[in-house]
This record gives sequence, C-alpha cells and structure tokens, in this order.
Amino acid sequence: MRPEQPFAVMAKNPEVVESFAELEGAGREYLTSRRRPITLLSMSKEFNLAKSVSPGLHNIGVMLPYTGTQNLLFDRVPDAVYVMTSANLPGRPMVIENKEALEKLNGIVDFHLLHNRVIANRNDDTVIRIVNGRAAFIRRSRGFVPEPVELPFEIEASIGVGAEMNSTVTVAKGKLAYISQYIGNTNHVETFRYHSEVVRHLIRLTGIEPLHWGCDLHPAFNTTRFAMNMGGKNTLQVQHHHAHMLALMADNSLPLDSRMLGIALDGVGYGSDGTVWGELFESSYFGYERLGHLLSQPMPGETLHRRYLQGWFWVFFSRGLGGKSWKSFPSSFHKELWSSQQL
Repeated sequence: MRPEQPFAVMAKNPEVVESFAELEGAGREYLTSRRRPITLLSMSKEFNLAKSVSPGLHNIGVMLPYTGTQNLLFDRVPDAVYVMTSANLPGRPMVIENKEALEKLNGIVDFHLLHNRVIANRNDDTVIRIVNGRAAFIRRSRGFVPEPVELPFEIEASIGVGAEMNSTVTVAKGKLAYISQYIGNTNHVETFRYHSEVVRHLIRLTGIEPLHWGCDLHPAFNTTRFAMNMGGKNTLQVQHHHAHMLALMADNSLPLDSRMLGIALDGVGYGSDGTVWGELFESSYFGYERLGHLLSQPMPGETLHRRYLQGWFWVFFSRGLGGKSWKSFPSSFHKELWSSQQL
C-alpha cells in the first residue's frame, strides 16, 4: 500500500467545494454533471482540509453526491467534506456483499453503513482532469461506461481483454466499441475472477458474440491465457506498447491509412524477442516498427523488478563492475537499505 495515497473527497454542493478548491469552467461543468465524476481541481488559497488527504499535490479529487444514501449523509452537516474511497484491499475488486465487508474490512474501518440492496455490477468512480479546457480521463468508469466510442473504421465482432495492470475490457462491432468499467490488477485471483465476470456481463449487455479475441503478447498474463483459452485459433496477441499506440490513433479518429510516431514508457511491454520493450515506435493499424529504445538490462526475477528495487541495484552494479568479480561486494546490506522496497 502506498504510504501517501491521495484520496477523493465528497461535498454537498459547489458552494462547499469553492471553500477549498478552484471551481470554474469545464471543471465546474463536469463536477456538477449528472455523471458525477471525481474531478481533479486545483486547491484554493483558502484550502483548509487535512494535508494528508492529498499529500504533496497541488490538486484534489472532488465529487458531489450521486446516490440517495450519500445525500442523506449531508442532511445534518451540509457544510461537511467527507473522504471517500472504494471498499477494497489494494489491487482487489470492490466488496459488494455485507458479510464480505464485515470480514475483509475488519480492522480497517470503524463503522459500517449497510443496506439490503443487491449490487449487480461493481463500478469504480470515474476520475477526470481538465487539460486545456477539455476532459482527460484518468479512469473511465461509472457514468461513462458502457457508453460506446465511435471508431474511425469498421470491425467484425471482436473483444480485447486488456493486459494485467489497470485492466479494462472492450467489445466492438461495426464502428462502435464498448469499453468496460475499470477492473484493476488481474494478477490477483479475486480481480481475475472479476475480470471474467465483466467479460460475460459486457457480452450479454451488448449482444456482441466475439468472433475474434485480442490479448497482450506477454505469455504470463492471466488475461492472455484467458483469451487463448476462449478464442483459440481466433486469438490475436498484440505487443503491449503497440496497443497503446493503436488506442491513441483510434481515440483521435485517425483514418485507416494513418501512421504515427510515439514514445511508450508505461511499464512492461513484452517484445517479440522475449525481452521487455519500450520506447520509440512508428505505428499503423496494421503493424509497427521499433525505431529506438533504452539500453537493455538483465532482469533477474523478470517483472518483479517493477515492485522491488534490489534487483535493479545488482543490475546496475554489475554494469559498473566492468567484468570484475562479484566477490568484491558484500553478500548482504543493512536492512535500512531495503526499508522502502515498494515503488
């Protein structure tokens, strides 16, 4: 768990929001819209909330009430500001059953507000940031999905199952693509089960039975194995960074014959040679050319390097040794050196 994770807050109305954040233009428009996203706003000079709510940042995530229960919370304290976060452990799906909440959140929360309404479909809050007067999605979820996105070309009935981290699912047919809510880290068993639920729900909701399945090139991803199992010979594996380039092209409605130069620096992009790739690509809808990249590094433990610093420490020391013996270095270091393992 991140030691200084920012939280979103909820206020009753825009007047209360203006007491701690700058609210104008598109920011006000999205905050007050019927979709009720979390909107990232700049803190005002009069910001009077706890600094631990948004540590080290100049902005804060704010939303207005969007359920009857949430509105009731402000009945007796209309000027209150509540910290709001989803009921889940890091990387796991949201808890949706009362019994599960009492068990899994025991020791984390002090009180429970329970009800007898069934939650049919988990859906995280959408997070939006205003960039040059337009909304940029940090997370596209509640209020915006599964509203279709128009594609600049036509496609047969297909599904993309996402990668591993921050995963979503998309089904498409013709010129319309339906993107699921945010799913999360499918490396966790519970989240992977949730991923499977979302796939079934989205297919049932749209009525699109996929003829083609798309997944990441990484063979160790749960989503890759899932797509290969479901789609069989009709499964297409796509290089991770190339998929990002394609998403940018489609999102900007570039025509089918377009080509684009792009830099991808978003983490693990398993390459066709079995190494982790980045960085400079020339992409089209039909393929790509890897034009440049950072110097390749050995990675003992493979993708564990995303989480633990020790491996990189030894890698860079090995580069600096210039062929000298490892025996000249101690086999262990003081525990304080590893006191902050998590990136």
